[in-house]
Amino acid sequence: MLFFLDLSLAIPLTLMVLEQKNIQYSQTVAIANAAYAAYKLIMAIKNKKSANKSKNLSIKMLRFLNLKDALVAILSLQYTLIITFDKGINKNMQILCAISTFTIWLTLIIMSIVNLKKFIEIKNDKL
Repeated sequence: MLFFLDLSLAIPLTLMVLEQKNIQYSQTVAIANAAYAAYKLIMAIKNKKSANKSKNLSIKMLRFLNLKDALVAILSLQYTLIITFDKGINKNMQILCAISTFTIWLTLIIMSIVNLKKFIEIKNDKL
């Protein structure tokens, strides 16, 4: 299921990079989005570290999903800041956005693969 979610992100991420849906944000919204994304990322990392010590598979999975959600929030923040303060994606910025978006998206997929392997090992150890 996580792979389906990761793959389904390809469409909105492509729309963001190619600026197919132009949205106007105020500076206040952009700054609030930045604060939200920073808080979300910090809390997700903190909770993921504490969940690693837990033996409860459900808690580990929820914390893993929170971390993935925080990375998607970073992608949203990138788009929001570019649209707000740069008034759109120019050619140089489009290359940078494509690289950073692809890198985070690839990280999400790799995280899913690694965690699937870990969860299968944990499940097999319990049997």
